[in-house]
Amino acid sequence: MTYKYLGSREEKTRYEYKVAEILRVVDGDTVDLAIDLGFYLLKQERIRVADIDAPESRTRDLAEKKLGLEAKDFVQQQLETAAEIIIRTEKIDKYGRYLGWLYLDGAEISLNEQMIHDGYAWSYDGGRKTKNLGELEQRRRALGTWREGS
Repeated sequence: MTYKYLGSREEKTRYEYKVAEILRVVDGDTVDLAIDLGFYLLKQERIRVADIDAPESRTRDLAEKKLGLEAKDFVQQQLETAAEIIIRTEKIDKYGRYLGWLYLDGAEISLNEQMIHDGYAWSYDGGRKTKNLGELEQRRRALGTWREGS
């Protein structure tokens, strides 16, 4: 199976910062971060993880909620275990959040792309959202990361 990654990050990225602190993982595609602007200046920002759509963790659909909570847990675990987090950003979305690509410990692949590959999120280009929960389950079963129950 091949995965579609949207565009080159180098083409889109305008700004790059170190993350000083993870304040909160809101859900699988939104995080609150303290960003190091340099010169001992920190800025707290809500970041929309760019080019992905994770299942909702706050929904009445129990199947989607299960996957949404697992996506949130995956992001939390990845961020908490990283020694260094770099955020690359280009613009603000229609809700006032910066769109960002998160790179952990010097990795070439962003956390965004890793979430698509590992079955925690779908690729999203800003258009109509297509939520195929079975697709994520199938991908995670193939990788051996699927959790039964809950």
